[in-house]
Amino acid sequence: MTNSENDLLLQSLFAESKKELDADAFVLQVMNRTSLLQKKMVATIVTLALLLFLAGWMLDIPLAIAELITEVITATLFDFGNNWVGWALSPINNIAGLCVIGWRIYLFGRRRIFSATRIGVFAQAR
Repeated sequence: MTNSENDLLLQSLFAESKKELDADAFVLQVMNRTSLLQKKMVATIVTLALLLFLAGWMLDIPLAIAELITEVITATLFDFGNNWVGWALSPINNIAGLCVIGWRIYLFGRRRIFSATRIGVFAQAR
């Protein structure tokens, strides 16, 4: 390509940009695009709000169950009143404390049984 051909190409390119735009058609095109963008934005916001509502509703059921379980396992077993005995026994005076104590007794007994079994097996092997 020579410089004269480049000049002709550039001149034709700039000649296209000098065309007058129809003002009414340009405004109509911009407004249509804006309207479409606005409708997409509203649809997106409504969809997200609906999804958040559904997620909250779905998570409300496990939360209600967790609250019920919490109320049940923290119920006091014996009412000692508001004196020092009640305050001293409050960590173990509920169903959860009873479950923890029972679990610790189970683990202690299991460890004692299996450690005795291992000692008996090792003693017989010698």
